[in-house]
Amino acid sequence: AAPASTGQSQEAVFVRLASDQFAPVRLAALPGLALVGTVPSLCALVELACSDGTSAVRLQALQQMEAEEALHLDRHWWDLLLDRSMDTVPRIRLTLFGLLAARGARAQGSEAKLALVLRQGLEDTVVAVQRECQCMLERLARTSAQSVEMSSLLTFVGHLLSDPLHGELAAERALCCLLSRPDWWKVAEEGIEALLHGQEAISREQALLGRVALALDPEVWSLNKALCGPSLLRKTLQALDLQEE
Repeated sequence: AAPASTGQSQEAVFVRLASDQFAPVRLAALPGLALVGTVPSLCALVELACSDGTSAVRLQALQQMEAEEALHLDRHWWDLLLDRSMDTVPRIRLTLFGLLAARGARAQGSEAKLALVLRQGLEDTVVAVQRECQCMLERLARTSAQSVEMSSLLTFVGHLLSDPLHGELAAERALCCLLSRPDWWKVAEEGIEALLHGQEAISREQALLGRVALALDPEVWSLNKALCGPSLLRKTLQALDLQEE
């Protein structure tokens, strides 16, 4: 094995190159920063991805992180990277969502950041970016085994709703996107049944899921069918009241 001093020397070289005034030099340093993988080198890599003045450097820094699956990034680094959802270059936004989709649950940004980024991605003006954001959403909403289950979706919605500013709208957009897909139709049906005909109090997450699912296909659920069960309005208000207590 190489002595520790060799690793430290490599780290120092690549970190220094990462701050070079010439963009081609900073570009050349990116693979080395990822390969060294120490905290200072990863910090430099994230900084280049987030704030370099040259778009090619920001893009390749994100691509380097996407290629190196073994890299471990701390939560605060993910929060910084999530800001790239507002980058002026569409390909950078596309690459960010590709990175988030690839990492799935390992991309542990804060709930507030995730809710805002999700809204921005689903509403992006570039269709390719929207689709990549949808792939990320699918990955995050599924179980660790990537199966479709009500429990995993409710957990994900709960994470989004913990953000009081952007959470509810982000959760609605996410549910609209997911529940319109065939893989999630069974979950949508379960959500509507729980909202209209369940006998127990439901959570805020369940109320939102059922309401969105109902709005996506209202013709399937006639007024007479809804009236067969407990009051929809009363159950929804109960769920929201429980959340505010």
